[in-house]
Amino acid sequence: MADREQLIRDLASSYGMTDIHKSKYNGSRFDVATGTFYCDGVMIPRHTMEKAQNHFKEQMDYLKGRSNQSSELMEMYLFNTIAYNAICMLKNTLTEGK
Repeated sequence: MADREQLIRDLASSYGMTDIHKSKYNGSRFDVATGTFYCDGVMIPRHTMEKAQNHFKEQMDYLKGRSNQSSELMEMYLFNTIAYNAICMLKNTLTEGK
């Protein structure tokens, strides 16, 4: 479990999300009052989720026209599409629970 948490923090950090840090909460929950998402002991503020969403959307848009050039670019496009849509679905689910 610790390796998974470190992987999540490392991935987030590699995408510039430096304000993610350990919290006292385990599991996943959303604090409606603050807009903070807690995921396996990691605290993710709303603005960080939005930055991640924008990042993946920008990458998706950039790769969209280039994805037919190679299977590697197609794979990168698909990964960004998955990440972007996962964040959209997560945000929709969290806001519907308010």
